[in-house]
Amino acid sequence: MLIRHRTDGSFECITQEHHALISGLLATEWAPTRLDPLLVQTIGLHDNPWREADAAPVYDPETGLPHDFLNYPTPRKLVMYDTGVSALEALHPWTAYIVSRHYTTFAGTRDIDEFTAQEQTRRERLAEQISEARLAESDDALAWVKFFDIASLYLCLGGPMASDDSMPAWLEDPSTWNEAPDGTEVEWNWYDDGSVGLRPWPFARPELTIDIHHRRLDGPVDDAEALGSTWTDTPHEIRQVTFKPLNELTPPSGRG
Repeated sequence: MLIRHRTDGSFECITQEHHALISGLLATEWAPTRLDPLLVQTIGLHDNPWREADAAPVYDPETGLPHDFLNYPTPRKLVMYDTGVSALEALHPWTAYIVSRHYTTFAGTRDIDEFTAQEQTRRERLAEQISEARLAESDDALAWVKFFDIASLYLCLGGPMASDDSMPAWLEDPSTWNEAPDGTEVEWNWYDDGSVGLRPWPFARPELTIDIHHRRLDGPVDDAEALGSTWTDTPHEIRQVTFKPLNELTPPSGRG
């Protein structure tokens, strides 16, 4: 779950699966390097393992909100990763191979020996089903997954109406992550909460609008039971964000 803390005191809850689909959409439109369709698919599916977890959010008593992707309980997360990557194997072994690599390179998982050894064994098995050409592309593919993953996180969590608690420190400054694996460096600047200016323009179409589906919670709740009933009763909403070429004038910008 991604949780965007808004300046009005409410919280936008965005599923990991939806955030990943946004990253795949950005990859589809990326113009400087036209990416292989299987890689685009892999980028768009990289957080499918979160589907069931986000359908029934786990209550975090520290915040009164659902656990987000950063503080989700590690034992449950590892089981979810294992089950989810296994499901991706049925789609394509290379997709599962790349997502397995992705999940073992996070700060919270790369030092868990049992998990990393399990996934290494999985990848050795999967490698027997993957062409040498595909395996040779794996480092580059993983870099693309991570680039669009971060870009989508920034899009979902940022904007002028995002509060100071919305984004982790490592995501706040686009200049630390805005260079794509093909060397394209993109400047980001929010015009307002519904539009972002980019320079140079990186997409195949002249303007691109993204629908960010979410549930908006008015505030923290007291316990897991309250979260369950609130979640069930909270309708889906859509926040649209439009990418536009950044012109020579400095647009109004806010936090994020």
